[in-house]
Amino acid sequence: MIRNRGLDTFWRHLTLHRRCERLLRELPIVVPFDIGAFCEAVAAKRGRPILLRPETLHSRPYGCVQVTATADIISYAQNTGLLHQQQIILHEVAHLLWGHFIPNVPLPNPRERASNAILSEIPPFLLDSLQRSGQWTIEEREAELLASRIRQRAAGMQLIQQILEPQLIEALTHLEPFAGGQGPR
Repeated sequence: MIRNRGLDTFWRHLTLHRRCERLLRELPIVVPFDIGAFCEAVAAKRGRPILLRPETLHSRPYGCVQVTATADIISYAQNTGLLHQQQIILHEVAHLLWGHFIPNVPLPNPRERASNAILSEIPPFLLDSLQRSGQWTIEEREAELLASRIRQRAAGMQLIQQILEPQLIEALTHLEPFAGGQGPR
């Protein structure tokens, strides 16, 4: 059977976008958007704290997530612009939301690690941390797409609020005479 590579790519992208939209509908995006408040809301939803740690990074990766037994720690480049910082944080949060880490699974204690010959040879920071180094895997595409869609959704919601709020206030001021049951003037 001859496969159409372009069609396969289209269906993969369509499937990814649909999965992303399902995740997006469940997210606590509020206006005005605040990255700290968003992370707190996601942490509450997941039942695990998310700690944001700004760091001076001189090369890639711009951010990483360290999953510990008690919290998820997002390190991000502080020596870049605010919008880029927010995108980095959203990207790392997206990894958590996609389940690229096994959530709520306690990590083995050092004795359990030592008893396993394979794990005892691997430093704990490598076991507990996922760092990206510029490789564009499916997990990276998922995380970047979701991060971008969160930002787009927040910006769209803020724009709608800015457009509708003055019109709503104006409409309510015209309805005021009806509120007291006095009828039109």
